[in-house]
Amino acid sequence: MTCSQESLKKEDIIFKLDFLYEQTVRRSHTLRPFGLWNAAETLANGHIGTLDYNNPAYWDSEWSPLANDSLYYSIINPVGNYTFYSKVRDLLNTNRPEGDEVTLQDRVNVWGIDPDQLNLNMFSPRELIDLNLVDYYGYDYLGNKLASNIKFDDFFRSKDANGNRTYLVGASQPIYGAVFIQDKFSYKDIIFRLGLRMDYYDANTRVLRDPYALYEIENANDYYARVGEAKPESVGNDYSVYVQDGESDKVVAFRKADQWYLPNGTAVSGGNAIFQGGIVTPSYAGKKSGRILDIQNDEFDPNTSFVDYKPQINFMPRMAFSFPISEDAGFLPIMMYCIKDLRLVILLLRWIIITLMM
Repeated sequence: MTCSQESLKKEDIIFKLDFLYEQTVRRSHTLRPFGLWNAAETLANGHIGTLDYNNPAYWDSEWSPLANDSLYYSIINPVGNYTFYSKVRDLLNTNRPEGDEVTLQDRVNVWGIDPDQLNLNMFSPRELIDLNLVDYYGYDYLGNKLASNIKFDDFFRSKDANGNRTYLVGASQPIYGAVFIQDKFSYKDIIFRLGLRMDYYDANTRVLRDPYALYEIENANDYYARVGEAKPESVGNDYSVYVQDGESDKVVAFRKADQWYLPNGTAVSGGNAIFQGGIVTPSYAGKKSGRILDIQNDEFDPNTSFVDYKPQINFMPRMAFSFPISEDAGFLPIMMYCIKDLRLVILLLRWIIITLMM
């Protein structure tokens, strides 16, 4: 087929360009209030441990009816970032005379407190999170709306005036974009539409480095450099290393993405073929150098476990052509295909153009 200037005119060509940009903001706050009273009862006295037998508070052999009888106080074991046990005593000590205060050694009956005196902010965020009483993002744990500039790392870094972590979680703000280009032209009685749509999605947050592990796993290249052994040739440098147990450096498996390998680099059908339902122990990166592998630790570095989400881009070329088959009817087939590789898109468009110009 050959296109002449008479059959394909400039005014018959219509170029169309559309684009879309959208960023949504999602917030949520869920509180399970029926568990608050049980939580208050547990947390009000949860810091009181067993008696401290190593440090008797009082002993008088003449006064005591029993030989070597002593008075012991309980061991106080406050949990970091827990506040209810302290604040409920501050509440009870309001307007109490000096010397009659409720101390950390005294047990508190929360069921005897007027509910109107209690407030949700007597709990710390960690207390409600640990007891699975609250879920939130875009709000703080009390339900107050957060600003839009809250960062992912604020969950691990933010603290209040008293040094307690606030566990802030920003709103979900994913970004979606799209571009559509279409060229419409006619040749004799046939109308052609050639288009390309590109879709872009960015979760605009951070995700785990490895969906199989909370902490970064040592790769084969770093592992063999650390232990001073030769790496098998069939094992890739980026393979994740799995060992016999937490104290061992004996390799029992490798993994790359979803593919598992034996220690010699032979691929197997899955992890169960190696571990047989047993305990799976990764060789964590930085374990030997003192890296903190506890996500609840205040010194934990989130950059060792999380990376920025990689935006997803899809290309969808579209081709349609129509022509009349009678005075009252026409024929209009449409072809669409989703392609993630831009090189395939270019090859497809070249093939279409060459075919039309033959």
